[in-house]
Amino acid sequence: MDYGRASRAMAQGLEAGLGVSLEQGGLTEFERKLAEELLREKYGNESWTWRR
Repeated sequence: MDYGRASRAMAQGLEAGLGVSLEQGGLTEFERKLAEELLREKYGNESWTWRR
């Protein structure tokens, strides 16, 4: 199964399971800034990644 087909199947499953309608789109400015912050402060930080 190729990526496009798998992606569509997953989206359809989420819509059916959650009773919602998904719309294709990009990130808002807030979402983009939050993602950059999470990358910088958590996921891009080895001490956070390897903490126990």
